[in-house]
Amino acid sequence: MTVYHAAATLALAYGAGASLFWTAVATPALFRRLPREAVGAAVAAVFPRYFESQTLAAAAALVALALANAVGGGASTLAGPLVVVAGAAAAVNRFVLLARTRAAERGTDAFRRAHGLSALANLATTLAFVAALAALAL
Repeated sequence: MTVYHAAATLALAYGAGASLFWTAVATPALFRRLPREAVGAAVAAVFPRYFESQTLAAAAALVALALANAVGGGASTLAGPLVVVAGAAAAVNRFVLLARTRAAERGTDAFRRAHGLSALANLATTLAFVAALAALAL
């Protein structure tokens, strides 16, 4: 394993771990324990940085994978396209869907549509990170 392969693994592990943590642990816990308005404020504060960190983790993993392959590190060829999917979905969430969700009034069809698309993009990001990490391990 080269240092580039290790760097890609770390970036993918961060992306997968952060995605799984916020999706499966933190956000549901906030909704169970806090009033809806407080959850909305917390999510509004955290999620822009969360989506940015996912995008940066994907970019770091992609660069590390390219360098690993350039020096003959034998990194998985499947991991690269999966990382692109993760990064693209995270970037769409941050730079397109977050703005649409914020612009829509809560409870409207526009809000539900933007929030639903954001949830799908987050699922795509999470699955792509996990799959890329698995592909790199094989």
